[in-house]
Amino acid sequence: DRQTQVQQQRLDFLNQHIRDLDNQIAALKVTEQEHKALLTRLSVVESLQQKRNKTTEFMNLMPQLIPEGVYVDKIKMNGQEI
Repeated sequence: DRQTQVQQQRLDFLNQHIRDLDNQIAALKVTEQEHKALLTRLSVVESLQQKRNKTTEFMNLMPQLIPEGVYVDKIKMNGQEI
């Protein structure tokens, strides 16, 4: 009877440890999803930043591309085409 009681205590301890580990796994899955969402947002921000820089780069190149004496009063961008 004593041996059964000791074995039951061990089993209870292991079951509690398993529950704790399951909770940690669940928390890690949530953290992983949050991490993926943040990476996606970061990717979008980086993409927007690059697009913003391209506009600045283009405006800096304009004086080199347009001959002297020519005035530009309108610029239209359609997707990647100017």
